[in-house]
Amino acid sequence: MHTWCSGSGIPTAYADVRNTDQTQAGSVGSLSIPVDQCPSITAEMAIVMDEQGRVLFARDAYQANPIASITKVMTALVALENAPLTTPITVTQEAARVGESSAHLKAGDTMPLSEALKALLIPSGNDAAISIAESVGTLILQKQKATSTTEGSSHAHNKSGNKNTKKQLDPTLQNSTSALTANTSTTAPTSANHSAAYEAFIQEMNAYASRLGCSNTLYENPHGLDDGAFAGNLHSCAYDQALIALEAMKHPELEKIVSTGSTNIRVKRNGIDTSVALTSHNTFIKNYHFARGIKTGTTDAAGYAFMGAARDAQGRLLVSVVLKSRSDQDRFKDTQKLFEWAYGHFVEYHFINCSQAIPDEQAAKLLNKLNVSEDKIEQHKLPVLARLSISNANISADVTTTHFPVHQVNMFGGNITQRVVLTRSISHARCGDEVGTLQFYQNNAVIEEVPLIVYQANSKTHDEGFSLGGVFHAIEEFLGRLLQNNAESDVTIELYNTAHLIHDARSRV
Repeated sequence: MHTWCSGSGIPTAYADVRNTDQTQAGSVGSLSIPVDQCPSITAEMAIVMDEQGRVLFARDAYQANPIASITKVMTALVALENAPLTTPITVTQEAARVGESSAHLKAGDTMPLSEALKALLIPSGNDAAISIAESVGTLILQKQKATSTTEGSSHAHNKSGNKNTKKQLDPTLQNSTSALTANTSTTAPTSANHSAAYEAFIQEMNAYASRLGCSNTLYENPHGLDDGAFAGNLHSCAYDQALIALEAMKHPELEKIVSTGSTNIRVKRNGIDTSVALTSHNTFIKNYHFARGIKTGTTDAAGYAFMGAARDAQGRLLVSVVLKSRSDQDRFKDTQKLFEWAYGHFVEYHFINCSQAIPDEQAAKLLNKLNVSEDKIEQHKLPVLARLSISNANISADVTTTHFPVHQVNMFGGNITQRVVLTRSISHARCGDEVGTLQFYQNNAVIEEVPLIVYQANSKTHDEGFSLGGVFHAIEEFLGRLLQNNAESDVTIELYNTAHLIHDARSRV
């Protein structure tokens, strides 16, 4: 799909930029963003998300689609949640002959989960995926059985000890539990008859995805094959998989594996320690200096897919997902373009921008009262941030701050807005009192806040001579807090801080 230059009527050379592509601030078309300021990618579906879960760029990110071997990232997460890294993993006959991408494991091989995860994620081993699902699924069943037994004993005790109780296990739950616990053998699944352990593992994959907020994801196997014996309704979307990518990067052991290229693992084969070579097909981690993984995926239905992660020199984590890229290498090029675009549109933003500073004598007095060393803020003059006043009561408070945040913010996240939020009455404010915060928003989310600290006050405490000590001040402050909401509505705010523009849709800044 072509993007058209504004007003030209001529298709641009950037054939893979779309007016419907979304940035934080809105669509490319609605913002009239110059095409050369947009990532030109071949993927039909794509997303870039930051560590806070904010979507920086999206293309049809909620559209359902098969995800192929990207599925294995959830397999790894479920395994880590339910089993120690030392858990023995056994390769069954069915696992060994599953086909497609393989870690070249053989039936009867055993290894700790730590090695099986490498076999799963580095060469994208379908054999490792089934082996993990079977072995860890058995542990999941054991936990479910233990929980069911405990709950059953508890209900039996309640029933015998209290004749009035009618609480019993849900028959549906009982039937489900019975079905799962009926077969705890390690027999490998076949296309027609999966073992209970295997099924329990798949259920945990879907439960885990649901807990992460994935609403358009369905797992039906642990490897992502989607045709032949494995055809079904298995699917996800770029947005859901980005959430899963963020979760995966919270696990250092996973980040280490997915950022590793080809390597070897040790397995026990016929009773002998054997080295097995694992070949990585993820060239992204070699070719992009910020790359930290994560996982390739390819089937006819999914197309060329990739879940990526990057950390720049400042440690900022980004994750991405591209589905249906044009070719094997295009999925990596698409990912790199998305990351470079996102990192390239972070700008350094100073939140405190005031033209006036409070007099040095008042600043020294305030810092002394707050027990803050001048050395800590020697690069800053304390700003005249705002004046808060209640005109009909002749009450005012001039406020400053000792916090001077500077962040890297995304220029397509929308302009920064600011809002004063009072947390206590100013009726009895004194020098050094914190009366609220100045909050900064981007795309309707609070991204920073600084305290509002009184450095000069004209209040009832001083004007009306309430000087009988701390007791009266405490009582007055307590009453002021009770009346806070009413008081806030009467406060006039003169805000002197400027939230400067970082992006204007009509003329780039």
